[in-house]
Amino acid sequence: MEDKKPDLMTEINPVFLTAKSCLGVLARLKDEDALKLIGKLGFFESQAAEEIKNAPKDKLEIAAKVAPAFYSQVETRFFATNEMMVNDKNAKLFLDLGCGYTPRGIKLANSGIKYIGIDLPAVINTISPIIKEFIGENANINYKSGDLTNYSSIIEALGDNKGELFITTEGIMNYLNSFELKEVISNIKRLLKAYGGKWVTCDNTLLASQKYIIAAALGIPPEKSEMLAQMGNNMATSMAKIKKFDNVFVDKDLEKCKKFLNDNGFDLNIEKGSKHLPKMIRAIAAFPENIAMNMRKVLEDMDFWIITLKNDAKDIAPYEGKKFNIYLKREEGIIIIKLEGRLDTISSKIMIEAFNDESKKGNFTEIKFDLGNVEFISSGGIRALTIIDNNLGNEKHIEITNRSEERRVGKECRSRWS
Repeated sequence: MEDKKPDLMTEINPVFLTAKSCLGVLARLKDEDALKLIGKLGFFESQAAEEIKNAPKDKLEIAAKVAPAFYSQVETRFFATNEMMVNDKNAKLFLDLGCGYTPRGIKLANSGIKYIGIDLPAVINTISPIIKEFIGENANINYKSGDLTNYSSIIEALGDNKGELFITTEGIMNYLNSFELKEVISNIKRLLKAYGGKWVTCDNTLLASQKYIIAAALGIPPEKSEMLAQMGNNMATSMAKIKKFDNVFVDKDLEKCKKFLNDNGFDLNIEKGSKHLPKMIRAIAAFPENIAMNMRKVLEDMDFWIITLKNDAKDIAPYEGKKFNIYLKREEGIIIIKLEGRLDTISSKIMIEAFNDESKKGNFTEIKFDLGNVEFISSGGIRALTIIDNNLGNEKHIEITNRSEERRVGKECRSRWS
């Protein structure tokens, strides 16, 4: 059977594929809204079946051991964060950056909370019409396409909404390289400066506590569970051909992250999971009572970071990014492509489609990309250039000109196109 070629947006940035796993976990735990969504989307069952068929036996055995522990963390993070928003007296809007396919919007909107979920077009174009089908027209819930590294796309998604924000970045921070992390942090600072509110996350502390929840589930010392935690993490990302980045925000040494936040003008308040934990955690319900109790203690001890902007934070420069533009011309069998602005996941699709249209005319042996006016290039932008390069064949090649180390363009491009 011929493999189905992934769509262009999936090739440019496959990170959103990992978002399917959270929905899959909630559905396995019999959450009604998640079951409805997954039944309509249909992608998880077929994908899971394919992965199980191709997975080595030893990996399946490891997955069976560690899965309930991972499930309990996903369940705790999801429902505790919802609970925090429901009980927040000041926040006017839940801003879910990298919202994925979860039923969070349904649950919060049904509780009368205004919710905006922002994610890549591949996600939003799929989830938005299905949510509307389930709950009809509801002014409390909106899904918008955007890129977390692109402030303009976030502001456009927020529209004319006002009031304090409750921001989450659930499950996304460990997929950012250091350049993307800097952009996302700057964007969250701008949002908190403009709207007020808080950013809530437990992604870094969740990673730190994984070995303890696995140890509690298996009844082994934490030092013996660390390798299982790492293997489980690797399997969790196998569905997308991406890697997790060891950026400072998800460093094992949490003190480094705390210093990073402080240096960037943030205050940090830490609340324990015990304050927001659901009464029943379905992922641990099937365990013997003593093991379930030990697992719950680990989850109660998991830290949720409440991040706000310091009162004396330095003024943040207004965002003045150039609009993305692409200019194409030909000179003696060379296609010259001059880019301007940001080359991120959204603009990369425009670039590839423009190149494809031009290349269909034939009669060229080389492509020159002029990146002199590119302000920022994301992982998606690098993948887009790689897609073009891979599709050229051996007789044509790419040349990158005017790259800059300061804008991250030079370092990434030099590794492939020196």
